[in-house]
Amino acid sequence: ETSTTEDVYNYSAMPLIEFVCSGKGGRATVFAYGQTGSGKTFTMNGIQSMVAEDLFHLLSNDDYEYDDSKCTLDNTIVTVSFFEIYGGRIVDLLNNRERLKVLEDGKGEVVVSGLEEFESNDPAEFFALVDAGNK
Repeated sequence: ETSTTEDVYNYSAMPLIEFVCSGKGGRATVFAYGQTGSGKTFTMNGIQSMVAEDLFHLLSNDDYEYDDSKCTLDNTIVTVSFFEIYGGRIVDLLNNRERLKVLEDGKGEVVVSGLEEFESNDPAEFFALVDAGNK
């Protein structure tokens, strides 16, 4: 209750940015769970803003010493998907609230079947997708 959105971001999401930009083919999900009215949307809006700024800054940072395995804007595609689980229903917030299914693949990994992914080339496109999902 005393943590700020920035505290939550620094502890949970910032390490994910470093992971997905490490050149190891990483993907990351930030998941908020809690009671209605507990501040999930407020916190996630702040985290999404910080993710977009830090992710694209890291990918375009010329001062960062890249080797061939590191991600850059030239060798990385950033995609955004946005879904909601509410009352046992899973819907795609970027695809007309289409119903989705959560399944397990042959490797034991969780897959959200039918979830659309949209490419984002800069923070403005990222924010536009997030705004569309929040409507």
